[in-house]
Amino acid sequence: MAHSYTPGLKVTGSTTLRRERKLPLPGDVLVQVGQRVSASDIVARTQLPGNVQAVNVANLLGVLPEDVEEFLTKPVGSHVEKGEVFAESKSFFGLFRSKCHAPVQGSIESVSKVTGQVLLREEPIPVEVDAYVDGTIVEVHPRSGVTVETRGAFIQGIFGVGGETCGELRVSVSGPEAPLEERAFDASSRGKVIVGGAYVTTAVLRKAIAQGVKAVVVGGFDDHDLRQLLGYDLGVAITDRGIRLDSHGLEDLRAPALLRRAPRVRERRDPDPGRRAAPGDRGPGGGRSGSAGRSARFGRGRLEDRGYGAGHPPALLRTDR
Repeated sequence: MAHSYTPGLKVTGSTTLRRERKLPLPGDVLVQVGQRVSASDIVARTQLPGNVQAVNVANLLGVLPEDVEEFLTKPVGSHVEKGEVFAESKSFFGLFRSKCHAPVQGSIESVSKVTGQVLLREEPIPVEVDAYVDGTIVEVHPRSGVTVETRGAFIQGIFGVGGETCGELRVSVSGPEAPLEERAFDASSRGKVIVGGAYVTTAVLRKAIAQGVKAVVVGGFDDHDLRQLLGYDLGVAITDRGIRLDSHGLEDLRAPALLRRAPRVRERRDPDPGRRAAPGDRGPGGGRSGSAGRSARFGRGRLEDRGYGAGHPPALLRTDR
C-alpha cells in the first residue's frame, strides 16, 4: 500500500513503474518492443554537433575575403586533423608561403566571403541513453527513445545532489534511527548504493566517495556538512511551505541525501498587530506598512514580508539578489 509523506512524497513496497528514456536530439533506437533490458543496457544513441572554431583565414594569409575559398587545400566538407594545413597562399614566385593550420580535429563547414573566416566543426559528441532500470521495453518512440516498464519498490526523496546512477542496494545500519558511520564502508562497498539511517556527516560521505560508492541514501544531514563537502553554499529560498534548495551545478557529487536541519529564520513583528496602519506609516522593518509591518533576516540576506490579506500566508522574498 502506498503512503503519502509531506510534501506529497510516496513510498510503496511494490508497484508497476514506467520510465521514458529519450534522446536530446533525433537518433537511433537500439531495442524493440518486448525486449528485456538491464539498467546499464544502451537503448538509444545519437550524436551532438561538435563545437565550431572560427579561423580568420583572410587575415592570416593576407588575401581578400572573397578569395579565401581559392586558397583552401581541401574543399568544404572535408575532414581535417588537428595541426593539418587547410589553407595556403604563395607569393613572390612561390618563394614565400603563408599557411593556416587546423586548431582542432573536425571538418571544414563553411567559408564566409564577407569576413574571410573559415568555420571548422569539431568531431560530433556521442550521446547514449541507458535503460536506467531492469525491465521490458513496452513502447518505442521512433528516433527518440523508449519506455521501460518494471515492477519494484518506489521511494521518493525530497532532496539530492548528483546525476543518475544505479547499483546494488545495501542496508548498512541496524535501524532507521542509527547514523551512518565510516565503518560501514570497505572495499566491498564499491559500486553499491548504501542505505543509511537518520544522519550522515561530511567525513562519512568522503569515505563513501573514496571507496567508490555509487550513492548514499540517508534520512538527513546538517546544512554545514553539505557546504563543507561542496565547498560553497547552496541557494536557499523560504516559502510558506518550508525550505527549497537550489541544486544547480551539483553534477560532480554522487551522494544524494535529505536535508536534516535548516537555519532558523528570526522574525520581528509589529508589537501592536491590531492597530490599523495609516498610509505612509513605517513598520519595524523600515518599510512602508500596508496590512502588516513585519520583516525578517535570514543569514546574510534580507527577507521582506509581503502580506496578501486574511487567510493568505506571508511570502518571504530575498531582496539581496
